[in-house]
Order: sequence, then structure tokens, then C-alpha cells
Amino acid sequence: MSIGSTKEGQVYSRCCDIMLKLIVKGRVQGVFFRDFTKMVADKYKISGTVKNLRNGDVEIFAQGDEKSLAKFEEEVREGPPHSRINSIEKKILRDQEFEGFEVV
Repeated sequence: MSIGSTKEGQVYSRCCDIMLKLIVKGRVQGVFFRDFTKMVADKYKISGTVKNLRNGDVEIFAQGDEKSLAKFEEEVREGPPHSRINSIEKKILRDQEFEGFEVV
């Protein structure tokens, strides 16, 4: 079992976490999408990264428990105002671990 910690110093278990890779397509750059994603990740104690891709998509790596990831993904699918999500490609990954959530 590995242990992770939040910036607030809270310690939580990583034993049963899932890692997702999401590629979000649509109007997702220049509309506060990455910062929105970070706020949602912090809300559900999701670790990972979010970054803009050169082709206009956004890439998200998100790690957390199944229930939190489901809520995270649901809110990300809605996106911030002025965004438009056309589609999301989703993959479940293994053997990768993040601590905290960063906009890169």
C-alpha cells in the first residue's frame, strides 16, 4: 500500500486507486478548462495533471478512488462556462502514481 498526501498535509491511502487518462476534445482551450479541472480535482482529492495539447485537445491524468473519479469525470464532462466538450477518450492505466494535481 502506498500513501499519498495533499498540500494541506492530509494523508490518505493509495491502495485502491485507479488511474485514468482522458483526452478531452472540443472548445477546451482558452476557456479556463485546465484551472476548472484543477478545482474539481482538488474538490474530490484527485491527483494527476492537466495540460493543453498542440492539436487543441486537453490531456488529463487523474488518480483516485472509483467513487471520486466518477464524480470528477462527471463534472469535467460538463466543463466550465464557454467550453464545449465534443468527446472524451478514456483509458484506464496502471503503474503510475501522482501526488497532488498540477496544471502543466
